[in-house]
Amino acid sequence: MIKKQDFGKLTKQLGLRDEFFSELLFNNFDDDKNGYIDFSELCTVMNIIMKGSTDDKLEFIFKVYDLDGNGFLEKEELYQIVESIYKIASNSKFFDTKEEMLNYVDQCFEEADQDNDGKLSFDEFKTRAKNDPKFLTSLSPFQDN
Repeated sequence: MIKKQDFGKLTKQLGLRDEFFSELLFNNFDDDKNGYIDFSELCTVMNIIMKGSTDDKLEFIFKVYDLDGNGFLEKEELYQIVESIYKIASNSKFFDTKEEMLNYVDQCFEEADQDNDGKLSFDEFKTRAKNDPKFLTSLSPFQDN
C-alpha cells in the first residue's frame, strides 16, 4: 500500500514536482478514499492508462480535472489544472506563455459548452477532446497508439 506522503515522494522522483497535481492523481488512484493506494487500485489505473480505450482514458482524465467531484468541469477548475500543468511542463509543445494557455482554455470551454450552462459534462468534454488534435496530443501518455 502506498501512503499519500510516499506517493508525493514518488511523483517528485518521476519529475512531477507540482504538489497540487500529485495530490489530484493520488485522490483519483485512491478509489475507496481510505488514504492509501492498494495494489488493486494501482492496477486499475495502470490498466486504464496502458490498455484502456480512448473513452476510458478520457473518463479518468475528466475525474482528475473535476476538482469538486460534482460530475462537471467548471472553467475555474480548468484554469487550476492548466496552471498546474504549465508549472510541470513550462516548456509546453503548444504554448509560449501561461496567458496563451489560459486563452486556449477559454476558447475550448466556449466551444465545448454546447448547452451554454457554464460547465462541461463528460460528453461535452469527450466530444471536444476527440475533435481537437492539439488537446489529444497534449495528453500523449493517455492516447491510443
